[in-house]
Amino acid sequence: MIFRLLIDAVITLPLQQAMAQRFNMCKSMKDGRIAMAIGATCITLFIMMAVFIGVATLAFYDGRDPLCQIGIRADEIVPTLIIDMFRNGLQNLNQI
Repeated sequence: MIFRLLIDAVITLPLQQAMAQRFNMCKSMKDGRIAMAIGATCITLFIMMAVFIGVATLAFYDGRDPLCQIGIRADEIVPTLIIDMFRNGLQNLNQI
C-alpha cells in the first residue's frame, strides 16, 4: 500500500500543473529532467516522512486510536503526539 502510494505519486508527477510548468520553463531537456528528478525526490521524501509520523504515532499510543482515546480532532494528532512524547523533556512545550 505504501509503495503503491509512492509509485502513484512519482508516476503522476509529470501530470501535475506545477511540474509541467516548471518543465516547460527549463532551458533544455536535460534541465527539465533534473527538475523532474528533484520533484520526484521531494515528493517521495514527503510521503515517507508522513508514513513515518503515522507509524510513530501508532507505536507511541500502542495501537490505540488517539482520536477516540484522547478525543482530539484529526488535525491535532501530530501536535498532541509531540506534546505527549516530550512532556517531561521540554517543560515549555506543554504551554503551547
